[in-house]
Amino acid sequence: MKIFKQKQQSIIPRPFLVQGRDRLAVGILVFFDLDDPQNPLSEQDLWKAVPKQLGTQATLDQGLPKPRGEALVFGSYFAPRGTRRQASTVAVRVGPIEKRLDVFGDRFWEAGRITRPLDFQEMPLRWERAFGGAGDPRNPLGKGLKPILGPGNHLFHPLPNLELPAQTIGSPGDRPEPAGLGALDSQWSPRAEKRGTYDARWKRERWPGYPDDMDWSVFNLAPSDQQLKGFFQGGEPLRIAGMHPDRALIESRLPAIRMRCFVTLNGEYRPHVFPSGPLPSSQVRETDEFREVPTHLETVWLFPGIMRGLVLFRGVTDIADDEMADVLRILVRPEPLDTEPQPIEHYRDLQIRELDRGVNIDPAPLQRAQQQVTDAKRRIGNIPKQIDAIRRSSMGQTPSMPPPDPEEEAIKHHRMLDRSLALVDRMEASKAAVEAKLGVKSGIDNAIFAHHRQHIAELRSNLERTTKELAATKAKIIQGHDEGIKSVNAHLKARPPALQAHSKLDPEQPVKPLYPFKSAYGPWHEAGYPFVVRCRKDLELDEEAQAELHRLGLEPETLRRHWLGLSAQARDWPGTEFGLDPDQQVALPAGLVLPRFDGPKLNRILVRPKGPDDSYSLPLGETLASGSDESALFLESATLIDLPGLAAADAAPVLIVASELEGLYAEQEVGDFCSVLAAESATTALPQAATKALKAAPVVLVALPERYAASAALSKQLRAWQLATPQAAPLEMLAGSTLFETRTKEPVRDWVLRHLPKEMAAAHESGIQLPEPGKHLSPGFMKGFKLNFPDLGAIIPGVIGELRDFHRAKFADMERQRDTLLQDARDRLQARGLDPGLVDQPPPEGPTDFRAGAQAAAQKIRERIQALKQTGHLSAEHEAKMTEAADWCERSGAEGQERWDAGMRQLAEKQQELEQGVAQLKNHQVPEAMKAKFKEAGMDLDKMRPLTREQVIALRERGESPDQADLSGVDLSELDLSGADFSRCKLGRTAFRKAKLDGARFTKAMGQGADFSDASLVGAEFGQAMLKEAIFKQANLQQANFDRAMINGAVLDGADLRAARFHMSMLKQASMKGADFRAARFELTTMGGDATKADFSGIRTKQLQADRMTLDGASFAGATLFRTMFQRSKGEKVNFRDGDLRKLRLAIDSELPGADFSGADLRGAGLRQSDLSGADFSRARLDTAVIDNCYMPGAKLYKASARRTRLRNNNLEGADLRFVNLFSGSVGKTRLVQADLRGAHLYGADLYKVVMGKTRLDGINLRRTLLEGNEDLLK
Repeated sequence: MKIFKQKQQSIIPRPFLVQGRDRLAVGILVFFDLDDPQNPLSEQDLWKAVPKQLGTQATLDQGLPKPRGEALVFGSYFAPRGTRRQASTVAVRVGPIEKRLDVFGDRFWEAGRITRPLDFQEMPLRWERAFGGAGDPRNPLGKGLKPILGPGNHLFHPLPNLELPAQTIGSPGDRPEPAGLGALDSQWSPRAEKRGTYDARWKRERWPGYPDDMDWSVFNLAPSDQQLKGFFQGGEPLRIAGMHPDRALIESRLPAIRMRCFVTLNGEYRPHVFPSGPLPSSQVRETDEFREVPTHLETVWLFPGIMRGLVLFRGVTDIADDEMADVLRILVRPEPLDTEPQPIEHYRDLQIRELDRGVNIDPAPLQRAQQQVTDAKRRIGNIPKQIDAIRRSSMGQTPSMPPPDPEEEAIKHHRMLDRSLALVDRMEASKAAVEAKLGVKSGIDNAIFAHHRQHIAELRSNLERTTKELAATKAKIIQGHDEGIKSVNAHLKARPPALQAHSKLDPEQPVKPLYPFKSAYGPWHEAGYPFVVRCRKDLELDEEAQAELHRLGLEPETLRRHWLGLSAQARDWPGTEFGLDPDQQVALPAGLVLPRFDGPKLNRILVRPKGPDDSYSLPLGETLASGSDESALFLESATLIDLPGLAAADAAPVLIVASELEGLYAEQEVGDFCSVLAAESATTALPQAATKALKAAPVVLVALPERYAASAALSKQLRAWQLATPQAAPLEMLAGSTLFETRTKEPVRDWVLRHLPKEMAAAHESGIQLPEPGKHLSPGFMKGFKLNFPDLGAIIPGVIGELRDFHRAKFADMERQRDTLLQDARDRLQARGLDPGLVDQPPPEGPTDFRAGAQAAAQKIRERIQALKQTGHLSAEHEAKMTEAADWCERSGAEGQERWDAGMRQLAEKQQELEQGVAQLKNHQVPEAMKAKFKEAGMDLDKMRPLTREQVIALRERGESPDQADLSGVDLSELDLSGADFSRCKLGRTAFRKAKLDGARFTKAMGQGADFSDASLVGAEFGQAMLKEAIFKQANLQQANFDRAMINGAVLDGADLRAARFHMSMLKQASMKGADFRAARFELTTMGGDATKADFSGIRTKQLQADRMTLDGASFAGATLFRTMFQRSKGEKVNFRDGDLRKLRLAIDSELPGADFSGADLRGAGLRQSDLSGADFSRARLDTAVIDNCYMPGAKLYKASARRTRLRNNNLEGADLRFVNLFSGSVGKTRLVQADLRGAHLYGADLYKVVMGKTRLDGINLRRTLLEGNEDLLK
């Protein structure tokens, strides 16, 4: 039976017999929070909490229907926290049920009077505290009925702690009703009186069902005043007073839900038929009956101490089998009471969908994994772009962002502190909510939250102080710079006009304000670049704008790489600031700023305002700054980038989109394999690279709005592109007119790939095939998965070489300029009659290192001391200070020189290490440090190399082994490699045919299709090897060790595996025809495949799992198969004779007709749902075994010992059960037609619903069975 439910329900199915009819009661438990009853808690929460509340004596439910609803309450009375009471009251209301209890502290009878109650803080509302005691059938657990013996053998007479308000005790002779709110025991008189009559008539007519005079309210557990006529409806109000230490009054409601329940019955169910029927997970058949089981809200349990409640819905329906064999599935679903009930067809279709999935498969993790793979492929594909960006940046061919201002950094850090403070607030609120819900104080001190807030406040104060200091320092630097320029300008302006004219300086402003940072890119860049920088910083600080762009699909890296910015307000400049004509103006609206650069030079500013939808998704009202480059945006594919060691592809597909922002997004999604052109129409001016790419492109896709064909203008636009580029094809948007709308229907990358030729798209797809909704993953779902990394070992050294050559060329230019200036100086000196050689004279020698320089400085100080002393102007105090300064110079110089020398040594070492590393990369070698780390992990990279047959022979002759080598495809047939070490080797298709490999080691070797046919592998080690589909035909594998090996798909036909060892091994889908496994050992191993005529005699197993095996003619004679599981296995005449088969498991439609189990020990075995027709269990030991639902006509159990064996629901028609010992066993519901039970010992056996006819029963022992004394019924 399979159950379909949500995690918020717990299902209790129970079959029962009523007046000869088999019925099924289905109980559905729903656990809820009294503060939130409409959102049920999980089944896991239920079973964690409820048993603790019930205690050891109370029963939750007996699983059988009740004729009326009831409410039970478990818990204690609580005085308000911090107080104590001598007496109080508990009150409970559940819909129409209301009940009050008086609660007292401990009291006693003394001289006929009741003592004053002792005070208390908590009083458990248990039956031990109510009236009763030994001898009171209403409540034998209670107190107050009679005195009891206490400490020191003194009698004392306690009173109950709990009383009903209308039945308070006034004298020792009073016998009030026991007062409580919990469950009554079935043996107590209020319930025992309803059990009915169990007499000879019942035994003859109704056994094992219930008597006809039983009152079904016997299954109501609550006292009668907590029961109602009919059932609860759901949503009834709840009110509980005095049962929580912090909440004197709890008010809530029952969950306002109805519970729908459905069963699927096998309409073709027949007992004693093999196979017994479809699996519950099989799809619905026409013969199945999908039936609704109406339910009632029957029982309510309240646990106010933990603020929890539990409700039970129950329904009852007829079934055909008392063990539910005909019940295939149960489906339950809740519905809100305020909605119309769904038709039964809705739930039938739901079950079909659930069966399609088999289990509730959540596709989200698979989709996330696929997206992660797609992102990884995209990032890997863009590695050439990243390397090219680094290369161009190192060559000064990209713009650079100035460092942030102190105020900007402060804003970022303030936001981080705000998030930290919000986290502290959430944690404190969460703690308070949990405490309120559970009614207990946690061990977390609130002071910790105050401590964290104080720490955040201190950090904020330090941040503000540091920001002010940095801002003041920056202001001083700027002020000093401006004043310096002002002073220089004043000085230059004062010079004679003729000299100013000769120097060609601007008389009004000789030195510009930005000196010395003069731009070489012209006024348009100088005016626009600060605006672009400011806008980029503003976007980085505007989290809301970033979130808006993220919703469109733009990633932060895309925003940074393309310098997107945000202009909060409209701006305008005189055209002269941009180098334009005076009558021109540069005016830009507020909006998203999209700049463009030619190398480091700004050449375009485009602003996109927000559209009517308050987003930047539509290209409405875009403004291009005057003087901007008006050509289309072209972003080339990563495959077109030419790098050392990675030549550019000849061509790449081109995707054409209408707007620049879409172009940036498209490049983000498909730029690793596709170039992107953002052009409004075919008449837009194209850069040269775009023209070249379009001409060479194998595919050109023109992205057009949804239903573009209905628009004459859009159709005309497409024709224009096709005239300009014949291979252009339309790519219709899935929604709207932009990529941002299309991505809501399908990832843009997938959308583009679907429209490329299959062979072109395959390399860029994720390679992971997701199943259809609800379907299982196919075995080859990752067959197409592959990550193609570029050869960084070739690319990086090449790029480093390019950069070295580039910078050497720059230095060469500087050297040429220096030589020109020096020659000019020589010429000038010579023209004035001076010696031109003065230019080439070396500068005076200075100190050669820090120590010498410091000593020279100290010497000068000491010389100054002597000079001042001679003039008499040096005081003793100043002499001491100057002497100390001289000493400090010498000391600092020595320390500085030591640090310098150490640093230079480290630099030299690193330089040498770098040069060695670069050399190794060029030669495709791995650095030694990396080798050492791999060696620590047991991998020697020097050995992990391909070898040939000749090299393996040479190693052998030197006494060495090829461990860790790549031997894929190598033919080592007929070699003597005994004792060789092939550990960690790659053995894909390696041939060892007829090789001698005795004692060889294949530990952790890997490969597929290695061929060991006819090889000798005596004592070989295959520990942790992964040799899929290895071929061991006729191989000698005696005593081989396969510890934790995986050899799935292996071919072992005719192999000799005597005394081989398999521990935690995998040998699935193998071919073992005629293999010899005698005396082999299997432990915690999984095996499957064709073992026709294989010999497993004498093997020893422990927890072997044999799945889907073919065992025709196989022998397990004398084998020890302890706790071995055979499932879905088939074979005729399999020999298990005299085997130790204790706790053997045979299940899931296994078929072993004619199997020989004679003399075998099957104690504790479990044989279920299997075909054992004609099997021989003669003289076998079957004690305590379970043989259930098996097809066994003609089976032999002659003189088998089956004491306490459960031999139920089997077909033993025509079987030989002579002299079988079924003492206290069971053949209930078993078909014994024409069976031979002569001399059988059935003392105390269960014969319930046994089917007999022409059964031979001579000499049978039927004592203590239902047929004792009724043997005439069998004649």
